[in-house]
Amino acid sequence: MTFQQAPYPSVPRVKILLRYFSTFIKNRFGLFGSSEIVYSRLYGYTKDNNGQIVAIKSESKIIRMIFEETACGNAPSDIKDLLDSQNSRNRSGKPFSTSDIKNMIRPIFAGLVKTRYGFYVRSKVYPPIVDRKTWERAAKMVKTA
Repeated sequence: MTFQQAPYPSVPRVKILLRYFSTFIKNRFGLFGSSEIVYSRLYGYTKDNNGQIVAIKSESKIIRMIFEETACGNAPSDIKDLLDSQNSRNRSGKPFSTSDIKNMIRPIFAGLVKTRYGFYVRSKVYPPIVDRKTWERAAKMVKTA
């Protein structure tokens, strides 16, 4: 009795299987063709003439400061006092409230969106205003507070 070894699959068949597997992974984990929520008046962003979402420099500066102060462990009330001393206002022209500051700590400002499986991927729509490490530290501080 002789044992015959099964032939290796042909190269085109392997390519098809790899393509199928990569598409499956991308779809399964929300990395391919995912739809993002586009906020109409998200602080720090606006649409340019081409319809692309871009960061507003003056508002981005305030967002960065809020993230950095939160990451350093400062309370929202302390950050509010700092913003009031600089005469910073929200889009309505009112002073920032402590709840505005707490709600500002969101992954979208780091250019990230949460997939349905709970991990974060790079946004295709929103450019990052703060880096990921600063966002993670600030989010951790808000969670523990």
